Amino acid sequence: MAEPTELTGTPPPRAGSRSSEMDAGAAAARLLGEDRAPERATVYWIIVLLLVGGSFLLRDSPWETGTTVHTVMEVAATVLAFVVGSLALVRYYSRKQSTFLFIGTGFLGTAILDLYHAAVTSTFVDGRDGGSLTDISAWSWTASRLFLSLYLFVSLLAWWRESREEPAYEASPVAEGAVYLTAAALTAVIFVFFSALPLSQAYTPIFIFTRPGELAPALFFLLAYAGYLWKGTWRRNAFEHFLLLTLLINVGLHALYMPLSQGLGDAMFGAAHLLKIASYIAVLAGLMISVYQTFRREGGALEAVRDVNAQLAREITTRRDTENRLQGFLDTAHDLIQSTDREGRFVYVNRAWKNVLGYDDDDLRDLTLYDLVHEPFRKETRATLSKVFEGGSLDRFLVEYVAKDGRIIDLSGSATGSVSNGEVVATQGIFRDVTEQRRAERELAASRANLAALVENTGDTIWSIDRNQRLITFNSAFALAVEAQTGREPTRGQTPEAMFAESDAAFYRLLYERALGGERFSELKEDEVGGQTRSFEVFCNPIQEAGGITGAVMFGKDVTARVRAEEALRIAKEEAEGANQAKSQFLANMSHELRTPLNSVIGFANILIKNKKGHMDAQETGFLNRILANGRHLLSLINDILDLSKVEAGRMELEIEDVDLDSLVKETLAQMEGQLKDRPVALVADVPEAAKPIETDRNKLKQVIINLVGNALKFTHEGSVTVRVELGPDGRRPALVAVQDTGIGIPQDRLDKIFEAFQQAESGTARKYGGTGLGLTISRSICQMLGYDLDVESELGRGSTFIIRLAHRPHARDVQDEGASEPEEATEDEAGEAGEERVAAAVGDGAVTRSMRDFKVLVVDDEHDSRVLLTHYLEEFGCQVLSVGDATKGIAMARHERPDLITLDLQMPGMDGWEALRTLKDDPELREIPVVVVSIVAKEGRSRLLGAVDLLTKPVEREDLLRVLWRNLIRQRGGRVLVVDDDDDARTFLVRHLEEAGLQVRAAANGEEAMLAVEREAPDAIVLDMVMPVMDGLGFLDRLRENPYYAGLPVIVVTGKDLTVAERRELGEKASGVLAKGEGVEERLTEVLGTLFPLGEPRGS
Repeated sequence: MAEPTELTGTPPPRAGSRSSEMDAGAAAARLLGEDRAPERATVYWIIVLLLVGGSFLLRDSPWETGTTVHTVMEVAATVLAFVVGSLALVRYYSRKQSTFLFIGTGFLGTAILDLYHAAVTSTFVDGRDGGSLTDISAWSWTASRLFLSLYLFVSLLAWWRESREEPAYEASPVAEGAVYLTAAALTAVIFVFFSALPLSQAYTPIFIFTRPGELAPALFFLLAYAGYLWKGTWRRNAFEHFLLLTLLINVGLHALYMPLSQGLGDAMFGAAHLLKIASYIAVLAGLMISVYQTFRREGGALEAVRDVNAQLAREITTRRDTENRLQGFLDTAHDLIQSTDREGRFVYVNRAWKNVLGYDDDDLRDLTLYDLVHEPFRKETRATLSKVFEGGSLDRFLVEYVAKDGRIIDLSGSATGSVSNGEVVATQGIFRDVTEQRRAERELAASRANLAALVENTGDTIWSIDRNQRLITFNSAFALAVEAQTGREPTRGQTPEAMFAESDAAFYRLLYERALGGERFSELKEDEVGGQTRSFEVFCNPIQEAGGITGAVMFGKDVTARVRAEEALRIAKEEAEGANQAKSQFLANMSHELRTPLNSVIGFANILIKNKKGHMDAQETGFLNRILANGRHLLSLINDILDLSKVEAGRMELEIEDVDLDSLVKETLAQMEGQLKDRPVALVADVPEAAKPIETDRNKLKQVIINLVGNALKFTHEGSVTVRVELGPDGRRPALVAVQDTGIGIPQDRLDKIFEAFQQAESGTARKYGGTGLGLTISRSICQMLGYDLDVESELGRGSTFIIRLAHRPHARDVQDEGASEPEEATEDEAGEAGEERVAAAVGDGAVTRSMRDFKVLVVDDEHDSRVLLTHYLEEFGCQVLSVGDATKGIAMARHERPDLITLDLQMPGMDGWEALRTLKDDPELREIPVVVVSIVAKEGRSRLLGAVDLLTKPVEREDLLRVLWRNLIRQRGGRVLVVDDDDDARTFLVRHLEEAGLQVRAAANGEEAMLAVEREAPDAIVLDMVMPVMDGLGFLDRLRENPYYAGLPVIVVTGKDLTVAERRELGEKASGVLAKGEGVEERLTEVLGTLFPLGEPRGS
């Protein structure tokens, strides 16, 4: 609170001389009055002595006040409080000072509470016993007194805040509405507290105080008194002097009188009420004096206005000097400024004029304006300047000057007349050198002419439209095409209906709407031309200008040859895939058919060999051993063929578990020791003790190691075969498994061939060592399924090393060209278990995988350890990682960095995860970024997380995170949806609608079929009915959520059932959303699915 301004009304002094500031200070001192601290301090001491003395004299006095007297005193106090409050507000609005606002609202609230006290203790209210009247009188009295003490104390705090936060004379205004609302609320709270709530007895003696509750207002009155005394303005300001008297009286009546009252109406009770009225009268007197002094200060304000006017005059003089200096600045301007008389002689030119044209003052004495103007412009310039001398002006005109060195300078400018005695005596012109601009304009015109020629002579159709879909421009090719189809030429301003045939108008109308909506795209269209079906591709691009999209331009190209080639390629690919599938199916069937009798042969041979009764001689036993050995060899070959067929058919399944490599390697080598057959070859296991278990398929990894060790033993005649495990940079996580031998080695030109089916290092290898050449092919395929790589290093004659690289690299699906087969025809297994990596392609299919290095992931989590763990995993996968500790920074970083995926914690300070998710999905620039919720409470309130593409529960497992990345980053646009409904019509309707929305849709008739479809198809979302045979919707949800792999799979319930409260509560925990069947449900379902993942291109668009 800026005291000098508030108390004197003097406006803040403007920047000026030191003497004016001193004068203003002297005026303020005069208006504030003299320092009367000694006299006023004496008064305060006298009041204190009177209050203390009166307390001792009246303590045992027999004087009593009746109920009627008490009521009269309270009514008087109420009236005084209303008058004080009203007058204080009048004083506040006459010259706003927050102290008066708080005092005014405080006394008005006190008046209301005093009125309540008077009413409840008057003779008009009957039906109370003596004890009840005693307590209600005491508490209602305390209510008004506590309210007033609080508000007077708050007025001091308001002054203290303003004096600390704002510089002098610049205090920010108090929010008046807030003060009024606070007063009303505090009045209501105190009223309810002291009137509606059951309170204990008011007369509860503590030490010498019979009414200890009175000490609470005494404390606040004392604090307010001490604060205003410390403030110091009471020395000169009469109002604050009387305010201190009021506070001092109130301290006395609440500390020395009312706490010592023994009952209603005794001497201390009556004296306290009289002191209360006296305190109101004191503050009223102070207010009246303050209002009077306010009027007195108006005279001082007039004097201040005179000072301001004098200051304003000085400022006008300063401004005139500034304008004179500005006139001098014209000589340094970059524009060319000139002034000429009626004959064209130069009166003034600035420095820029001389620099550009090259003339000096000596040259200009002998030249006129018309000597410098280029010949083609002289006549026009003379006529133009004549208009200026006639009183006109030129806003903009072009002229060419001839520079001193002969160059032609293009100038653009304006000219006005210089008037003297009412007559134009000279022209004043300001010009700008636009030589380069004019040259650029001419070059642009030439470029536009070239572009127009290019557009006109291209073989493609080109045309453009405005925002109303009306034709603007088009080339000859477009005109000829339209005329050939409709028999009439197009004209500017035509709409699609007026320009195209009726069958084509709707097609082009849809194209125009999409392009005008900001979309860049192309569409294929087939037309009958000359009796042949031709394919045309229309490329649509919006025209973006500063004010937004103003139109669109279209390019049409005949792509018949390309479409036919693509169709032929698609057919050939389908035939090749069909042949490959048929081959794989044939091999699988044949392998099963062969193994059944072969197992019987091996089994019966074993029975005969183990027959100890001996009905066969040694030669016959040898024959049986040969049958058994060859049967086992043949079974091994068939198993290899079966494994290969499983890989190619996409039917090999994985079982992920924690695997200890030390025990796995040692167990495998122990199993294979029988193959040494006393050869000088050692089997060595080299596994570090610190190696951590890995999550993988134990049997599949063991099969690979067995294949690699078996091959090594086959081609190693002496030396060793070593299985070695190496750790990663952290010293614990296994990075690779190597099988190293000292065998014959492999030629360098055959290192890639050995991984191809039915291939070996050399043509004679199979005859010498046996085998089909499938072992390494199958081993590499299994490694790819596990997310690993299998490589080989070899030196001929010294041995080979096969290396299984355990670093997880998720593989993408096959990259398909336009016209490729539907995704369900792909060869990789899409179902998988937790931690499984998808196979990018079967053996030799030439699949193209996408590196994780292409992706940028933003981690939003307030826990440092969680961010470090997620960042470590993501960087290990090869992702670019950004991390922040709160949601607000995360949203800002998402707008700036545009990550490919966001991981989001739910429980964070400030903006929590739920609000952040809503913000991301409401932002049109960020809603397409997939969001994965990573939280301890991820599975709770699943329905509130609609918009998240996946859920992970802390602590996050590495393979779970990898699975989420594969599902939401590697998978292509257009989600895969499973529709589960037993009603054929409803199911068919939803399938068709979702397919038209660009989604890949599968269907199931009940929960059992749906579980099989989930494992087989790996959908991105499920649309589920509730009432079904075999297994209903809730049963299906229970089965689905039991599998941690499907814990985050979104499920949208679409049902016609009238759900109970319990069912809705259960679905709120297990489903992502619930929609009621009925009209428009398909559109709402599409909107919900669109928040989960990007939709594909709609069918037929």
